[in-house]
Amino acid sequence: MLICSQLLQADVKNLESFEANFTQVITNPNGKKIVYHGMFYAKKNNLALWNYEKPIKKIIYYIHNEVMIVEPELEQVVVTKMQDNQNLLSILNDSQEIEKNHFIADCCGAQYHIYSKENLGILKIEYQDRLGNFSVINFTKQKINHQIEDKTFQPNIPEEFDIIRK
Repeated sequence: MLICSQLLQADVKNLESFEANFTQVITNPNGKKIVYHGMFYAKKNNLALWNYEKPIKKIIYYIHNEVMIVEPELEQVVVTKMQDNQNLLSILNDSQEIEKNHFIADCCGAQYHIYSKENLGILKIEYQDRLGNFSVINFTKQKINHQIEDKTFQPNIPEEFDIIRK
């Protein structure tokens, strides 16, 4: 049993890359919910991509110390400097196992609860943000420590999009 726990901890805390489908449910303090679906990619060295497909298209790139939010429906890109270390792999690497298959990590003013299962990887992450919104992100079809090309994290921004730097 101890060996399985150590292997799981290594999987959660020492990921080289992670790719999965996700469903994110965000509930605001008034109980109103919105559900997003998409694909998530992450790679060591602060590279991550949240590709939201439903209900609206939005792509969020974490490239080293910048966050780039591409909003095709608004034909705009918002670029900001990353505050703290918001990359999911970094959050996972900083997590502590509090019970079998349950890890916690503090980042960006929130406490993240990470749930995993042997041979399946990360199942879900729960957290409450600074505005009181509660998020649950469920992952399926996980691929752990496989090759993700660097070009996956390179934005392709149409010329007509406005670029807003904050």
